[in-house]
Amino acid sequence: MDKKTHHVPKTLEQQVSRPMKVKAWTLYIIAVIVLPCALLLCMEIALRLLHIGYDPHFFCRVKNKDKVLCVDNPSFGRRFFPPTLVRTSNKLRFPLLKDKNEKRIFVLGSSAAQGDPAKAFAFSSDLDLMLKGRYGSTRCEVINAAITATNSHIVAPIAAECSHLSPDIFIVYMGNNEVIGPFGPGTVFSHLSSRWLIRLRIFLSSTRIGQLASAISESITKSDETPAGWGGMKMFLQHKIRFDDPKMTRVYRNYRDNLVEICKTARRSGARVVLCTVASNLKDCEPFFSMHRPDISPDDLKRWNGYYQQAVDSQRQGRFEDALALFTKAATIDSTHAELRYRMAQCLTDLGQFDQANRHFTAARDYDALRFRADSRLNQIIKEIARGFADCAVVLDIEKFMATASDHGICGEELFLEHVHYNFHGNYLLAAGMLRTLDSLFAVPVVDTNTLSEEVCRERLAFNPWEELVIDRVVYDRLIKPPFSGQEDNLHKVQEYERKINLLSRFVADSGQTIIASYQRAAESEPQAWQTYNLLGRYLIQNNINAVAAEQAYRKVFDCLPNDQLVRFNLALALERQGRTSEAIEYYREAIRIDPLFFDAYIYLTDDLMMESRISEAERYLKQVLRINPALPSAQERYAQMLLGHGKLKSNIPNFDKNIISPVALAAIYNKAGLRLLNQGRIQEAIKYFKYAIGIYPQQI
Repeated sequence: MDKKTHHVPKTLEQQVSRPMKVKAWTLYIIAVIVLPCALLLCMEIALRLLHIGYDPHFFCRVKNKDKVLCVDNPSFGRRFFPPTLVRTSNKLRFPLLKDKNEKRIFVLGSSAAQGDPAKAFAFSSDLDLMLKGRYGSTRCEVINAAITATNSHIVAPIAAECSHLSPDIFIVYMGNNEVIGPFGPGTVFSHLSSRWLIRLRIFLSSTRIGQLASAISESITKSDETPAGWGGMKMFLQHKIRFDDPKMTRVYRNYRDNLVEICKTARRSGARVVLCTVASNLKDCEPFFSMHRPDISPDDLKRWNGYYQQAVDSQRQGRFEDALALFTKAATIDSTHAELRYRMAQCLTDLGQFDQANRHFTAARDYDALRFRADSRLNQIIKEIARGFADCAVVLDIEKFMATASDHGICGEELFLEHVHYNFHGNYLLAAGMLRTLDSLFAVPVVDTNTLSEEVCRERLAFNPWEELVIDRVVYDRLIKPPFSGQEDNLHKVQEYERKINLLSRFVADSGQTIIASYQRAAESEPQAWQTYNLLGRYLIQNNINAVAAEQAYRKVFDCLPNDQLVRFNLALALERQGRTSEAIEYYREAIRIDPLFFDAYIYLTDDLMMESRISEAERYLKQVLRINPALPSAQERYAQMLLGHGKLKSNIPNFDKNIISPVALAAIYNKAGLRLLNQGRIQEAIKYFKYAIGIYPQQI
């Protein structure tokens, strides 16, 4: 007979202990998780209500007449760049809601995709023209969402935002900045190696709390070495990385993961993805910096140098076979020296062995320690990801396509302005190369199979001699600076650009009416004429031709982009040239309100205020910009001028100003004031200013 189980009655303490434990854990969770989260949420809401921080989105939504438009947000780049180096997108404007018979194409990438150095002539502009009428009543809209200096870490969140705007196609052309862009191992911006830390950092930058924390951190750790403005490629000269550096493994892994994220984003939105391999100038851009293998012995290095120098001498004398034989001997010691492989490629080209030359040119790019160009491994990853997402992605081998359009199958200056940025011809070919791929992705019949000629695209985009001159001047300015100035053939390139610029300058000076007519024809042929009017206004202002006509052109741009800071700035310039200073001042102020990091607007505004003797207002804006960018030379110069012109030198001024701007900036201001006085022969007054500068920041003097 089974024994009955007898339950011993629980004591009162036992009966209440379990509920108490549950209650204790509940209180613990509330105290540790719920309350802090609630507090952070309240802080976030409060900061938004107080307008502290900035809009973190790539697009802003504005109402224009009866439509809600998506426009570019100048503050987006603040999430990834220091305040003095913020990069922005092209001017964008399109309806939030897509029409029924419309296909929407987003272009993603960095400067090569954006169209640098002439954004109006990016390949997306050619593509937009080519697609008009191609699919009959189905209209295509190409939206260029690329930004200079960005990489896949930034493109992925941009793609996520675009995915909510009814995309049909994503065209992804990126890879040149994976090492030097934000979070890369060769960057001058934020550097993080772990992708999850990068994602966390990007998420926090989208919150007002994260933005406030970042601003406080920047103010505490602000360095006097922070550039006053964008310094181009020379900012990265100290960040050399060999192809076999362990850091490159993380670069490739992060690039792969970000491409996967972009493809998944597209798949969820129902869009297709065109993943483009990235082409670069192989033949006419020698490596920026070469490094030997780390384990090369002193004896081997000595032998390598001997072979190499003999080979260079033979190459310069035109004895290419001898040079190639000597370069090959050097390569048996160290074949990873980028300049060696580049010279071998040159010799092979001169000997007519183009296939072998192409392989060595490619190796020279891949071994370049200043990694400004996408390498072979990145292009291989693009192809692998496209195969893994065959249901929504296709690969477009632009590297191969551009090679077929180049002399002897090797990309060079016939397509590129320098290392990676296309000239007009290159952008045109890039757009033309995408047409068949887009035809296969759209489920609509091709009505017009003709492709617009390059000449027609030039005319409809108003690519005239003046615009060509503007581009050539930008490229020339790049070529005379590092790292281009360190290339052996740089002097020849610089002289060639000087000759071309001189010829174009003379032609442009005698062709004013013809150039204006080219803008007018382009504006008449295109519905998005505001882009052409913007170019016309710039031409008229920069050449001091007709400020009234420039204002009229910019007013038409303003009608389409009423919330744009650059349009207001340009309008202010046109009004200023007409002597309407008071009106110009208001537009400069509005530009600063929209974009508080618009440094040129501060400077021009200050000049106009001083012209109208509104000194206290001018000083307030100068102090405001110097708080943000203490090293800005133009602001320092004007502050020094203000001190001299209005008797501001008092014993209490340095201490007062040091609480507003950094000591090094204040010292520079007083030093500039002293130099001005010295040039005027006012030596004793100059000494007084120099003493203030020494007292504030002795290290600078």
